[in-house]
Amino acid sequence: MNPMKSPIKLSYLLAVAAFVAGCGGTSSQASAIGAATLSITWPDQSRLIPVAANSITVAFLNGSTTVASQTVARPSSGNQSTLSFTGLPATSLTLTAKAYPTTDGTGTAQASASQAITIVSGSTTSATLTMASTIAALSVSPTSLSLSAGNTGTLTLSAKDSSGATVITSDSTMTWTSSDTSVATVSSSGVVTAVAGGSATISVTDSESGKSASASVAVTSTGGATVTVK
Repeated sequence: MNPMKSPIKLSYLLAVAAFVAGCGGTSSQASAIGAATLSITWPDQSRLIPVAANSITVAFLNGSTTVASQTVARPSSGNQSTLSFTGLPATSLTLTAKAYPTTDGTGTAQASASQAITIVSGSTTSATLTMASTIAALSVSPTSLSLSAGNTGTLTLSAKDSSGATVITSDSTMTWTSSDTSVATVSSSGVVTAVAGGSATISVTDSESGKSASASVAVTSTGGATVTVK
C-alpha cells in the first residue's frame, strides 16, 4: 500500500514517553503524578496529499474524564513538534489522538486513534501511535454480539501495523457490511442494529490495505432496551 494515496491517513509518528515520579514520603500510586513528552514527526506535504491534516489534538483520559489535552499545529518550517504534559496521575489512562484539517483543532476530525497507557510511579512508560503505516491486521471488539430485535450494539475497530502499533484510520477507508441485512444491519461507524431473529456476520474491510475483520451477531425476536457494547 502506498501511504501517499490517502488524503486522510497521514504519516504521523506520535511517540509518547511518560516520565513519572511518586510523591515524596509515600508509595501510594493514588497520590503520584507524572509528566509526558510527545514528539510528532509530520509528513512532507505534496500534490499527492492535497488535504493534509494541519493539527493534532492529543488527550489523556482517565475513564471518561480528560485529565490533560493539547492541540499542536503543523509547524511553518521543518517537520518536528513537541508537546509536554505535567500532572498526569500514576494509573491506567487512555491516550487519544485526532487529526484535523484546521490549525487549531476545529472542524471534523479526519482520523483518530486511541491506546491504553499505564503510568507507573517511578518509571518511564512509552507508547506509539502511527498514521499511514501499512495496516497489518484489523480486529473488532467484541467478536460476538447477542441482541434483541430493535436493539443496537457498537463494534469497535482496531488497526495495527506489523510492529503492533495502533494505526490511525478514517471511516472513509472502511466498509462495513452485514451478511444478512434482514437479521442485522451495520452503519459506517460500526453500529449494529438488530432487525429480526437469526444470525449474521458483520465484516469491515480497509479499502487500501485490503485487510478485514468480522464479528458474529445473534438476534432474538424479543424486544428490550437499547444495548451499547464497547
